[in-house]
Amino acid sequence: MTSSQHASIAQAVSELTVTEADGSTWIDMSTRPDAIENIGQAVAHEVKNLGAGAVIGWLSADETVLAHIVARELGVPRAVIDVDLGLLTISPELQPNCDVLVVATSLDQYPSLQAIRTVLESNGHHVVAVVSLDAQSGLEFADA
Repeated sequence: MTSSQHASIAQAVSELTVTEADGSTWIDMSTRPDAIENIGQAVAHEVKNLGAGAVIGWLSADETVLAHIVARELGVPRAVIDVDLGLLTISPELQPNCDVLVVATSLDQYPSLQAIRTVLESNGHHVVAVVSLDAQSGLEFADA
């Protein structure tokens, strides 16, 4: 992805970022379908050579929209990860030994990536990449 494409994605993420009265921020994935499509396509473009067999996102409206677009662009299934009574659950079940892409609008509001990796790896899966959105750089990759 070129620097102008990164800047375009960063601009789109910035435009979708909502700042609350307390200073906290979140990315509103419900207001600009064109920007959201572009962001999802950019994520898919960046990770297409990693061989992900599934995309996982958190169980919330904003996260589902992002994960759905990325999964569609990659041509792979999408699953959700949720916290239920303190336990991380993934549904639907992934194919055995699946290479998984984790996507999120932000990583700050969810349990640790290590907890996600532990759940996935204990079930025979492998995290190929973790991608979140960032208003400065557009896309942010965490250590997989």
